[in-house]
Amino acid sequence: MINAKISKIEKIAASVAKISFIAEDGSALPSFTPGAHVDVKVNEDITRQYSLCGSARDINEYSIAVLRDSHSRGGSVAIHDTFREGMAVQISAPKNLFPLGEHDGKVILVAGGIGITPLISMMKSLDDLEKQYLLLYVHKPAQQIPFDKELAAGVNTGKVILIPSESREKTAKRLRELIPAFEDGYGLYTCGPDGFMSKVNEIAREKSWPDFALNQEKFSHDISTTGADSAFTMHLVQSNIHINVSTEQTALEALDEAGIEVDASCEQGICGTCVLRVLDGKVDHRDAWLTDAEKSANDRFTPCCSRALTPSLSIDL
Repeated sequence: MINAKISKIEKIAASVAKISFIAEDGSALPSFTPGAHVDVKVNEDITRQYSLCGSARDINEYSIAVLRDSHSRGGSVAIHDTFREGMAVQISAPKNLFPLGEHDGKVILVAGGIGITPLISMMKSLDDLEKQYLLLYVHKPAQQIPFDKELAAGVNTGKVILIPSESREKTAKRLRELIPAFEDGYGLYTCGPDGFMSKVNEIAREKSWPDFALNQEKFSHDISTTGADSAFTMHLVQSNIHINVSTEQTALEALDEAGIEVDASCEQGICGTCVLRVLDGKVDHRDAWLTDAEKSANDRFTPCCSRALTPSLSIDL
């Protein structure tokens, strides 16, 4: 983790705070690419992931935007209530699970709500590269729009179109009007609530967009199940330890209870921080990190959410 401090907190909408970090010792921060995020240690119990919204050219300061959400798992509320300018915090080096690819044609950026955050960084990069793009931002009407200053120039040139979310039907109709038919070299990037992203991709597929050109960022993951949870045993091969995982706990919780420390962050199967190598046994994959091909290989395992389809898993620990 990087020892940092909060250099600035700016309210950019009624419930959205833009928080900027610099290195505590004044040194440059690691470089990042558009779409990247950092882990933020909110307190001793909570670490959360937030997309970087600044320019990738700026390695002296990182910025994130945090929506205060009383229905979240507590991280956003704690940040709004406890973070102050000058406060020391720990953040990770940037990670990118939502990279902006190289495109010869137009890039379509579609954001819903706080999902605008990583697309701001992408927009800035595309401007720097003088690439063609169109940013469609669905926002709550009659409220201050986050990043209104950053978006203003694009609104004036037609590169940014703001869409007030009056109703799901009207929003879908407007997106159908604005998302173009696919052409070679095009790329589409969407970020927002899961239902919103599913609708964006559905509309894109109606317009002949292939799956390889569709990219999305996830805030959360609805952990899928293949049936009732079963207890299983983990055999830690290197240390020759057997750990029982009950139906009431995750494998990560069982490891922690046994005093085995495994790096973890999101605990939802999104970030890939806790991935372990599987030597034997069949995994019940419930994560959104591994690809279908990687899941079929059956040689990796996310203990924060995945389980076993066999009575035991042998793990390289």
